[in-house]
Amino acid sequence: MSFSHILLSLILLSLVACQPDNPEKTHSESVIDDSYVVYWTELLGTLDIEFPAKEVHILLFKMEQKAEIWVVGKDDTPILLEVHDIETTSSEKGPLLYEGQPNFPEGKYLVDAAISDGEVVYLKPDFPNSFDQRKAKADKRKMPKEGFFIASAQMEGTHTAIMEENTLNSVINLVISTNHSEIIVFPEDPRPNTRFKPCYPCTEWYVELYSMLEETLRKY
Repeated sequence: MSFSHILLSLILLSLVACQPDNPEKTHSESVIDDSYVVYWTELLGTLDIEFPAKEVHILLFKMEQKAEIWVVGKDDTPILLEVHDIETTSSEKGPLLYEGQPNFPEGKYLVDAAISDGEVVYLKPDFPNSFDQRKAKADKRKMPKEGFFIASAQMEGTHTAIMEENTLNSVINLVISTNHSEIIVFPEDPRPNTRFKPCYPCTEWYVELYSMLEETLRKY
């Protein structure tokens, strides 16, 4: 065996040894599909935006069962790309507070994972976020263990917003191309107004949450 072959073998062995025993799935493990990349590149090009987009924002509206896909343009102005149907486990107004509660979460979240590996297709937000945790501590209650997902099928034991698989694969390829993606869940879509209807019964601090979401919605 030549010296170069021995050196290559040693390099490969060192790379294998550096791999974690139980690697966590991350954005980088999602499968990038060139056909979706071409689609988004061409679509963004018509809007004078280079691919990948600066930011991706996914807006979910519980009452209307709709998802809007937005990107941030050159002047930091959000631009609507697509609108899709979704099916959430519940359209009931109000945030998720307790284990087993039917309410689908409401709030503003970062994308924690975007997985498209041919078997499981989903987006996972960073629920509970700091706002959720702060309110749970103030209420002296435990946060629900179940998370929430945007997925191509119901995720057992979770709150799921179901989106058609090909559509979700396309959105995932847009998400994993950028460094900043958000999922914002609204109780309803009041536009052109930006005030939500009162929530009865709801936790006392829902007004604070809805004020934040109303302020956020004014950008879109």
